[in-house]
Amino acid sequence: MPGDGQVVFKINPMKAGAQAIFLAEEGESPAASEKAGVLAVQDPEGVKLTIDGKPILTIRPSARLGAKDIAPEYGRNGYLHPVYSPAGVLVTDDYPPDKPYQHGIWTGWQKVESGGSHPDFWDTSLKKGRVAMESVAPLWGGPLRGGFGSHQDFRRHWTAGRAPSSCAEGWSVAAFRDASRASYFWSTWSQPRPS
Repeated sequence: MPGDGQVVFKINPMKAGAQAIFLAEEGESPAASEKAGVLAVQDPEGVKLTIDGKPILTIRPSARLGAKDIAPEYGRNGYLHPVYSPAGVLVTDDYPPDKPYQHGIWTGWQKVESGGSHPDFWDTSLKKGRVAMESVAPLWGGPLRGGFGSHQDFRRHWTAGRAPSSCAEGWSVAAFRDASRASYFWSTWSQPRPS
């Protein structure tokens, strides 16, 4: 039972008309190994989601520039990269040469009206808006499911200080072990929250 109040379990297929009864009791869980199960763990690159120690994806909580010739306005945080397929193939890119403002999996609103201004959270080279990750929490994991939550703040101006907030966004990212389909699958959802 992760810390979000949900009970997660997996049962084998049952015959038509069969019943299964489950009893959830409060108690201590056995300590999880650092590599067993689906886990969200702090890593120097960010928060890494793994299954049995194999990386699935990483959320980047701090801005980093891909190459020395990348302008600072392209720096961004609060996005997923790298993201791997169940076969271990990298499926995202970061700072592609033709569009250095694109990063892995992220949200960026292009046509926004906020406080009389029109920020652009997509193409950061315009310096009309920036996204700042506020937090990555909670982190959870277990034998069948693991994940994390994150919060991003969308600010109207590209400044070093605290610019007015246009909107805030919360993510919940979870990976599930599912040997019947693939070694895992993951889902994410985003919910705007009032600023």
